[in-house]
Amino acid sequence: MGIVRGTNIVRDSLVFGYDTGYGVADKTRSLRFYKGEPATNAQDSDISAMTQTGFNNWGAYDGNNTPHHTYSSTTQTKTLVNIPGPDGELTNAMLYHNVSGGSFGPTNWSGVPQANLANGKKITLQAWVKAADSSFVGKSVRPHLYYNKVGGGAYSASTNHSLTMEWQLVKHCYTVPEGSTGNGTFYLFTGSGETKMYVTQTAIIADKLDSVVWLKGGTTRSDTASLIDLKRTNNITLANVSFNSTGQPDFDGTDDRLDNITGVGISNYSAPFSMECVFKVPTDGTWANSMKSNVFSIAGSYAGQYGIYKKGTDTIGFQIRDSSTGGYCENTGHSKNVYHHVVVTFGGGSGMSLYINGEFKTSNSTSFTGTPDNTNLYIGGQRAFGGNVGSWYEGEIPVAKYYNKQLTAVEIKQNFDAYKNRFNI
Repeated sequence: MGIVRGTNIVRDSLVFGYDTGYGVADKTRSLRFYKGEPATNAQDSDISAMTQTGFNNWGAYDGNNTPHHTYSSTTQTKTLVNIPGPDGELTNAMLYHNVSGGSFGPTNWSGVPQANLANGKKITLQAWVKAADSSFVGKSVRPHLYYNKVGGGAYSASTNHSLTMEWQLVKHCYTVPEGSTGNGTFYLFTGSGETKMYVTQTAIIADKLDSVVWLKGGTTRSDTASLIDLKRTNNITLANVSFNSTGQPDFDGTDDRLDNITGVGISNYSAPFSMECVFKVPTDGTWANSMKSNVFSIAGSYAGQYGIYKKGTDTIGFQIRDSSTGGYCENTGHSKNVYHHVVVTFGGGSGMSLYINGEFKTSNSTSFTGTPDNTNLYIGGQRAFGGNVGSWYEGEIPVAKYYNKQLTAVEIKQNFDAYKNRFNI
């Protein structure tokens, strides 16, 4: 499945933003700004034949079956190329050509360690692939695992995927029921008919039944190497966030948050701004507790905070507070297990408006004075008292952005159009 594209987002006056890629095509594409779950992309460094590092030593050859990168000695070619990879950055890749068709493909003989094939072990074989040109779109590629079983016989199975013109992360996941007598083999079989494809960043992932987007070179990523803001100026720490089975951030409703993001916010209420986010509360999640549960807020204390919140059972709103005044925009009737695209705008001094899913909902003309508290930006928590965050958010927040201008209705609609198909809004 390819990425679902919309129009481009508004970038004029964008101060801060992030996009985890949640809802794109469920990890079939590596995103420039989200590199994936921290410290989970390690693989066996000895599998040099099928790692990105190993690609550096893959020259072009035809008819050479040693080392064992191909299954047939006469019907295949492979060439090392350097092209834009899954995240748009240059990467080494194999241009693999199965000239005659049939179940052949890049192969890593004895590349799956026996220890990873013990009874009850989970394992995922994966690779990034795409068609070399449009004539090979729809052709089959199958990550395939083979090993000799303890007690006799062999396991030989794969998961079929169809090539597209965009990079996709193909995988085969398996829980071993009986153990292996030795190391296993990782194939990337193609199907019937001539097939030509690019292959990069192959990996054998132990103890997981899902694919893992990993950094070039097979290195693990840190809490701050996983999510980069859309301005490409800051690494956002994910140390205080949980992750779901696809390696995406998932706020657990108890203590998860993104914070320690500074330099975002207004210094006085005469300045305009806009805040935007996409969020979804799971079916079994809590919409809000007795207090407001802020999704995306800027605050260091009760007075001077402002942000997008949810409360009750179906309400989405926005609040600004100065030292003596509270102003609100709220809209009811919202559901769990669906994405909401929310934008709030502030004209400076007064004039806040709430838009949900591209449509204007309500406004408030309350005037504000004094100094806003822009100590910190919080995503997933309400506000800070003595360094603690209350009213925890439960669910997904794949997109959040802050602008230092009041977005127009046309610009808000442009941003909504960029997301609506992706999030099925």
